[in-house]
Amino acid sequence: MAAQGSTTEGGSLLGTLVNVFVSPREAYEAIDRRPHWVLPLVIVLLATLVAAFFITPMAMEEKMAEQREKLIEQRGMTPEQADQALAMGEKIGRITGPVMAPIPTVVVIAVVALALLFLGNVVFGGHSNYKKLFAMYSWTSLIGVLATMVKTPLMLSRGTVDVQTSLAAFLDPAQKGTFLYQLLARTDVFSLWKLVLVCIGMAVLYRISTKRAATGVVALYLVYAIARAAVTAALT
Repeated sequence: MAAQGSTTEGGSLLGTLVNVFVSPREAYEAIDRRPHWVLPLVIVLLATLVAAFFITPMAMEEKMAEQREKLIEQRGMTPEQADQALAMGEKIGRITGPVMAPIPTVVVIAVVALALLFLGNVVFGGHSNYKKLFAMYSWTSLIGVLATMVKTPLMLSRGTVDVQTSLAAFLDPAQKGTFLYQLLARTDVFSLWKLVLVCIGMAVLYRISTKRAATGVVALYLVYAIARAAVTAALT
């Protein structure tokens, strides 16, 4: 049941916030009429900032351990030399990590909105504008806030940032550097939830069937998932 309490033609922001989770089509219809994006973006960025504050020290320790091993094995450094080489970077990372964390989030939302605009206007032959696509994906990204609320406590309790809520959880963590592991990691339950919402959002904004929207959106996601899995596996 859709949240009540609309105060404008486009519906209240609170109503849209609730409907993204319980009645997404109505949420996106409200976004189509009034494409507000500030509130969801602020919520997403704050959640990213808070999570980064807790996770960055742990992430830095894991990253430094990996780098230390590479310096010793590949460059022939002694443990002391490796520690000295990494010390400054670790200090800087612990400070700048939490502060810089929201920036990639904004970039991702902006780029995804642009890709969806291309998909809708060029591939589907429809008509919308960047503001609506940016607003739609900003609201959809609230699913990521829920993911953060679930994953951050798990990371802290397990003492590692490698927490999977995808099919990759069924593989040995030692396979993290393989293409299969990275591809299955893209099946994260929250990512798939967002994918479904994007399909609904595109159907609403472009006034097409959800099936047609899903064909394009899923194809786009598969290209992204395969490319990212290949690149990540190659660099790991």
